[in-house]
Amino acid sequence: MALAAAILALLGVVTGVFGTYLMTMAYHPFDTRGLGVAKNFIRVMIKFATFQWQSAKLLITKAAFFGEMNEEDRALSLTGIYVLSFSFLVQAVGAALAIADVWREHH
Repeated sequence: MALAAAILALLGVVTGVFGTYLMTMAYHPFDTRGLGVAKNFIRVMIKFATFQWQSAKLLITKAAFFGEMNEEDRALSLTGIYVLSFSFLVQAVGAALAIADVWREHH
């Protein structure tokens, strides 16, 4: 049961990341495969981790500027909301299984 809980929790997180990505497609000017957003995210996080706040802000500002050129596909954004909501359900089931496993082991 513990393994199922861990797998469901991880699956819920991955599903949530994908749902968030779909929801925010209109806000970033990256490729549709997600590699551009991943690269920019890593660059920004490195800037934050090394306390290069202005440089991180510049990267974010550039992405926001080019993101304004994209029109929102509301059906895609709504799909992202649904996927994100589903991910919460998957995570909740994983958490319930983890609690049940602990309860079973101690009672």
